[in-house]
Amino acid sequence: MKLRLRKGDTLYIHLLNRLGRNKEMILNEWKDITQNIKVHIVEMDMPLLDTRKYNDSSVLSWLTWCYRYYRGLLKKREPRLRLVKLKG
Repeated sequence: MKLRLRKGDTLYIHLLNRLGRNKEMILNEWKDITQNIKVHIVEMDMPLLDTRKYNDSSVLSWLTWCYRYYRGLLKKREPRLRLVKLKG
């Protein structure tokens, strides 16, 4: 897909997970597409993730914060989920 992208194009994606399997892969792809290839990215489900409207660095900062926030929530839930599984 990236081979077809040209400078100034806009890539529309439904969900961020289309860019990678984990946070690092997604952030690396995001940086490569927006900074190296110079293509805009629009995430259809989340209007804030639109590099046409917002500065790429601010979008990337916001994206990183979201991942850290949600990862923290998941870590808080893990012990409770284990307890529920043990109780059956």
